[in-house]
Amino acid sequence: MTDGAVDFVVALGNDGVVTDTLVEFPSGRLVIRSGGGWTYKFFAEEPNWATTTDGHIMYGTNDNYWIGMSDGSGNLVRVTTKFYEPQAISEADRAVVVGVMAEGMQGLGLPAAAIERGLGTLQFAEFYPAFHRLLSGPRGSVWAQSVTVVDSLSEQDRNTLGDFPEGIETLESNPHLLFGSRNWDVFDADGRFLGEVTMPARFTPAQFVGEEIYGVWKDELDVEYMMRLKVVISE
Repeated sequence: MTDGAVDFVVALGNDGVVTDTLVEFPSGRLVIRSGGGWTYKFFAEEPNWATTTDGHIMYGTNDNYWIGMSDGSGNLVRVTTKFYEPQAISEADRAVVVGVMAEGMQGLGLPAAAIERGLGTLQFAEFYPAFHRLLSGPRGSVWAQSVTVVDSLSEQDRNTLGDFPEGIETLESNPHLLFGSRNWDVFDADGRFLGEVTMPARFTPAQFVGEEIYGVWKDELDVEYMMRLKVVISE
């Protein structure tokens, strides 16, 4: 969260002591320590990583569509890429985000002065990220979540962006969580692009178990339920 900071994915022994550094990459730029406070830069580059069932690690930084796969010793064994044409973040996009943030903070009962200070810390990247989040899927597949283009959302979906049921602490720790799309790019175990899968509305996938995916679905009252979906794979 400061200039030059580096993130690590490390292996731990049974005693909790670090035994090896598996992946190293620059820290994300979404939340930056600035003077005595914090600056939020929406859609800034962020490192992403996820583990696989066979002990490998998928990782990448979402300012470009490059996803590495390393083994349990940190050796790069595969790279998954996809053509990505950066999409500029428009003034309309910025206005939607600022409006949603203001409404969300008002809904949390924050005083006007605190809301004004919070909005004053907002910055924006020039382009949308190449992807949002990574998941390890069945048969060695790689699933990469797309990023929501906010100006394309319906009024109802824009209102959903302003729902912060976990509280302001979650919003402050990672505002980027608000902008994951329902659409996921799927690649096979050899890195070939298979197509796009659209998740059900109001469903947030958590992890695959075999050829099923578990996650959280919210009803119209934001009551959460665990949901299991089966992935049907065509041979």
